Amino acid sequence: TSANGVRAFAQIDKRRSFYVLAVGAASAEAARLVGFKHVENAEGGVLSLEKLVRAKCKPEKGKLLHIAGSSVAGDLKGLLEKDGFDFDRVVLYRADKVTKFSDALKADIKAGKIDGALLYSPRTADTFAQLIEQAGLKNDIKNMFAYGLSAAVASKIEHLAFKDIKIAATPDQEALLTIIGEP
Repeated sequence: TSANGVRAFAQIDKRRSFYVLAVGAASAEAARLVGFKHVENAEGGVLSLEKLVRAKCKPEKGKLLHIAGSSVAGDLKGLLEKDGFDFDRVVLYRADKVTKFSDALKADIKAGKIDGALLYSPRTADTFAQLIEQAGLKNDIKNMFAYGLSAAVASKIEHLAFKDIKIAATPDQEALLTIIGEP
C-alpha cells in the first residue's frame, strides 16, 4: 500500500513475478522501478484498493500478501476476509512520529516564513495538528495553506485556522503538487 512497502519488499525478495496491486500512482511507480512487470494502480485509498482486488482476484486462486508499515489506514484485511479472501499482512517498515517541532521550524512559522504544509496521510495530518497545538502555534498559521492528499487528511486539520485547506483532486503526489499556488 505504499512506495516504502514496495522498496522494503524488493530488498528482501528478489522475485519480480508477483502481481502487484498498488494503492496509488507512487506505489505503482515504485513497483515498476524495482522491476515488477505486472502492476495495477488502484488510484486512491483503501476502498479503491479493495475494489481493484475484487475486480482482479478470486478468493479461490490463492492468498493475498499485504506488505505494510506498522501503521495502516483502513481495514483492507477485514474488508477482504469477510468475502473469503485469505490475507496475510506483513509489516516491513515503520514510520515513527515526530514528537516536537525543531526550534528553527517554530521560529519560521511564528515569523510567517512558511507558506504551506503538504500532508500526505491522516496520521501525518493528525500529528501535525497535535504539534501545532503543543508548540502554541495555532494563531501563527492563519496565513499558511494546508495541502491534503484527501478529504480524510483534511478532516484531521479542519479545526485549525489555516488560511485555506486545499485537497488534491486525486490522492497522488502529482495532484497534490498541482494545487500549490492555485487560487
